[in-house]
Amino acid sequence: MAGKVVFFDLGDTLGVGRAGPGGSITGFDPFPFATDILKKLKDPPGRCVFVGEDPLERSVASSAHFAAAFHPLHVFQVLKTLP
Repeated sequence: MAGKVVFFDLGDTLGVGRAGPGGSITGFDPFPFATDILKKLKDPPGRCVFVGEDPLERSVASSAHFAAAFHPLHVFQVLKTLP
């Protein structure tokens, strides 16, 4: 399975989050290189998997050409289908 999944932690990896009152997230400022890296990864889209329980988030990931899994345990089935 090596090389089939790319996962990025957002904060301090792809950018810096902004917090508002009570610690709620009010924005995210990506680092200058982040967009280019993500665009390059989008060109081998079958090799990227998003895992999340929210159907709307999975829909957005799918629209960006990511494979999507609804649960961490489902990711293994999705990985079997990747090139």
